[in-house]
Amino acid sequence: MRELKTNWMGLKLKNPLILASLTLFSKVTIDEHYIFLKNAIKEGAAAVVLPSINPSKKTMNLTEETVVEAVPFNSGISSSKYIGFTVFGPPKSNIVASEYGTELLKKLVSARKDEKIIASIANIGSKKDFLYSVKEAELNGADGIELNFSCPNVITMNQEEGVTNLTLDILKEIRNCTKLPISLKLSPNYDHTELLNCISNEINGITISNAFLGLMPPNLELECMSPFSQIEYWCPTGVYGPQELMITYYNLYRYGKIARSKGISISCVGGITTGEQAVQSLLLGANTVQFSSAIAWKGLKIFYHTIEFINDFMAKNDFLSINDFYALALKKIKSGADEIQNIKKKRIRTVDQSLCKHCSSCNCVNHLCLALKQEKSIVTINPELCNGCGWCSVLCLNNAIKII
Repeated sequence: MRELKTNWMGLKLKNPLILASLTLFSKVTIDEHYIFLKNAIKEGAAAVVLPSINPSKKTMNLTEETVVEAVPFNSGISSSKYIGFTVFGPPKSNIVASEYGTELLKKLVSARKDEKIIASIANIGSKKDFLYSVKEAELNGADGIELNFSCPNVITMNQEEGVTNLTLDILKEIRNCTKLPISLKLSPNYDHTELLNCISNEINGITISNAFLGLMPPNLELECMSPFSQIEYWCPTGVYGPQELMITYYNLYRYGKIARSKGISISCVGGITTGEQAVQSLLLGANTVQFSSAIAWKGLKIFYHTIEFINDFMAKNDFLSINDFYALALKKIKSGADEIQNIKKKRIRTVDQSLCKHCSSCNCVNHLCLALKQEKSIVTINPELCNGCGWCSVLCLNNAIKII
């Protein structure tokens, strides 16, 4: 029997998979939201991070119209392939009011079994309101706190109303007002190295990385040139989806050594949409993995399928527990490209003519690569000129280009 249990910020979880704090809900009731969160647990989520609370907003009128428009990012390779999306809408309407968040917390806590319920608090409003929300979460049964200092919309759109700035002093005050484990959710738009180096016992975990700040390009088909159909102007906003993955992995590597030296747990979130990517995150030193935009892409079944993938991966590699492969890949990371170049062997390509369908998909490489030639529907690769970049094999639709 494979052991998927893990420890995150001192919390014992049945597996390393967590439902991230989602703020994409528009016009929902407490009951609808509760059912969604329970379904995530049913599919295998070991913990749920609740939607972020706006400490400065006490009540929320659920009859208010909240417009949230999602626009996909095209991959540039195919019109049917997307690498992510951005969401434009009223950020403070999606980050729920205190009253709503508290009721949702109490309802979920009363029905929980072994899963953990984590309250999330956004850095909106005064320090007094922020600290009050932390205390309320503890009072109403939360197992932990996630401090959401990362939402790009909050940072860029609410300065005139005030935000609680991320400093060591505010973390000390939060630590003094609660005994709950605390995870600090970091933005990928800033360098947090200095802050993390100064931290002692103020937090128990970090969550990396949230959506980065991006800007949709103008839509050439619209007269107003806005990517959003309902407005003429737009602003930088959060970018979600698979294109976040490289940033997430880099920040996991970048901050991981500091976190581990201080006994700080790491929860990995941002662009993870497959079981394979979840395992990669664990191999790179994450203690837990949070699914966020993956829910929009694949639904809540992502938890069930990822648990299956982890079990198969462990069986294939004779791992008996999660700890057997925790951070195992870190020792293979080299600091520079020169080091990698020294250990890589040249991998030249050749064409299997029996598989080649003369589709011309490698034609574009023909203009860049001296080794590849396509004449009279026959593709050939000169091994003496091939530098082993492999781009031709990436573009080949029929797996006809092989490594020799």
